[in-house]
Amino acid sequence: MASSWLSSLASGGMKAMSHFTSSSSSNSINTAAVASQGDQEAFVVDDEGYQIRRYQLASLRGVTWVNDQVINYYFHLIQRQFPDVTSLGSHLYAKLAAGDMAGALRWVRRRDIFSSRVILIAINLNNAHWTLAVVDMEMRKLSYYDSLQGEGSYDVVLQRIAGFMDQAYAAKHDGRLPDESFATWPRSTDPNLRAKYYDNLPRQSNNNDCGVFVTQFGLCAACGIAPDFTQQDITLLRNVIMLELSQKKMLKRIHR
Repeated sequence: MASSWLSSLASGGMKAMSHFTSSSSSNSINTAAVASQGDQEAFVVDDEGYQIRRYQLASLRGVTWVNDQVINYYFHLIQRQFPDVTSLGSHLYAKLAAGDMAGALRWVRRRDIFSSRVILIAINLNNAHWTLAVVDMEMRKLSYYDSLQGEGSYDVVLQRIAGFMDQAYAAKHDGRLPDESFATWPRSTDPNLRAKYYDNLPRQSNNNDCGVFVTQFGLCAACGIAPDFTQQDITLLRNVIMLELSQKKMLKRIHR
């Protein structure tokens, strides 16, 4: 069933935003000013190794392409809020796509990713489109979220990630591969295995909002709920994300 708090964004529009910021409406105004005024190279977010410059935060305004610093830090906030969720960052898939399995394994060498409930992997396809891969350790399923619903990319992406997960497991277990390869796990994008929520995956109607879609797909996956927003909500969501990044924490969603 779709999440009621995410439904409130779709159906409530700015009413939902007013609930988010009812006690701090000036914060959202100040956030817009922070993103647009002053030295564009100055850091407006500096938190646990993540740094976002003013011009990067400003990518959330209008219909601008959202860059990797914004997406990676947003996913960091998600995993901070949900300790059993792990974000591997956008750099991991870039290494896999370049054939650098050793580099990808070094990226997670000191992390216990296999104790996670959900693993999020943001993917920048050819520096042209953001998508999201999810390894659901609890449901034993691989999922791929693409707001353009392009054909052909998901199989290559999930195959690479399955291979990486097998090798990462072996690296943690003295070279022993898992009894059941991740490549055998169901994939939500296979026509006969689609989860109900994937059949109604929100779709973008332009070339610039994919990063915003990916952040919310990641949040939905962390919450274990269905994506329940549309292209019409993206302007609102850009404002919400900007406020969350500026405050360095996720805003409380509304339950109806």
